[in-house]
Amino acid sequence: KNVKKLVMVDIDDVVVKACKLHFPNFSPTFDNPRLNLIIGDGFKYVEDYKGEPYDLVIIDSTDFNQSIPLFTREFYENLKKIVNKKDYLICFNADNINWNEDNIKKMVKEQYYIFNYVYPFGVYIPTFAGGFYSFCLVSDVINPIGSLIDWEYFNNKKIEMSYYTEKVHLSSFNLPRSLE
Repeated sequence: KNVKKLVMVDIDDVVVKACKLHFPNFSPTFDNPRLNLIIGDGFKYVEDYKGEPYDLVIIDSTDFNQSIPLFTREFYENLKKIVNKKDYLICFNADNINWNEDNIKKMVKEQYYIFNYVYPFGVYIPTFAGGFYSFCLVSDVINPIGSLIDWEYFNNKKIEMSYYTEKVHLSSFNLPRSLE
């Protein structure tokens, strides 16, 4: 309820149509007046953006062959231009921890040239190939390990969850030795 505005940029309208058709529980989201759905190129959107700054940017770029521009330094430097300078966080897909450690290391290393805080984390997603996947949080102003989450406030919201807890959150940042 605290989300005021959400912009979703997807290059493939077939994906959106498939979600509406095959995931009926998500369909009402597409009718929410707070959502601005844009079918277009995310790289170009960020490059050309001139509106209000964003507090949070989530990049879901799992199709690594098609989304190569979303893994460039230029893209992340442009992202820094469109975020709220006082308080922002960017999250993006890194790669499969079991199969692509070198790719993850390369992505994370590149982020250190751009952001003050770079925190890769792992999650278990059984429907993803390999099951153990990584993402990364980056920012110049928010340290996601530091006091980012007010757990008392979060728990008082009484959001029904079967997996996510404070311990799961913190342990997600503990990666295999080969990625430390």
